[in-house]
Amino acid sequence: MVGSVYGGLLVGGASQRMGSPKALLPFGGGTFFSRARAALAPVVHEVVVLGAGPVPPGHEALRRL
Repeated sequence: MVGSVYGGLLVGGASQRMGSPKALLPFGGGTFFSRARAALAPVVHEVVVLGAGPVPPGHEALRRL
């Protein structure tokens, strides 16, 4: 029996070199996080957040593991 496939977006870390959380950086009309979520969503059962780092507004309801 095949189980569901989940897509995990890793958030967290100190971002010392970048100066701000990488997930929140602007990229291609959104953020790194929102672009990655949009790419994963059509091909996985659920997108989950891995870690305790911040996520962009509108993504706070995602389940965290």
